[in-house]
Amino acid sequence: MTTRPRSSRTALVEYAAERLSFLERIGARVQVLPVAGDASRLDYVLPSVTFEMEFDWHEQAAFLLVCRTEAGGAPGGYYVHDGAVVRVHVLEALRKLGLFDPDRSRSIKTVMARSGPEAMRQQIDAYAELLQGTVGELANRASSLFPPTSEDS
Repeated sequence: MTTRPRSSRTALVEYAAERLSFLERIGARVQVLPVAGDASRLDYVLPSVTFEMEFDWHEQAAFLLVCRTEAGGAPGGYYVHDGAVVRVHVLEALRKLGLFDPDRSRSIKTVMARSGPEAMRQQIDAYAELLQGTVGELANRASSLFPPTSEDS
């Protein structure tokens, strides 16, 4: 019996899960959306905020989004859902919270200028490093990123 080798997509999602595993240690519930089509997601759900690592297979790039948690998971829509902002790129979230570090931003922008599997690994590494140093503040202050809606009352 032979085993099928893992696809490069599966390997990258597994690599990201390994690099972001510190989020599980702080109580995040992980959700892996199937590797299919032109995009995949790895979601880390906390009560106040969800972190989404998005894999764009067409562009061969990885992105980290900060999202409001809705109904115990990632919100619907994309950037806006039901008239409310529900997702922002992590650098924008840090900027809005006054936590922006130009040096970290520069390193993210440098790795985002490339594409391909190796570039995606570097993007995952850069986002994981950035998030390790900021996850507490992002989680604690998520309500100022995503103000309550009428449904939250």
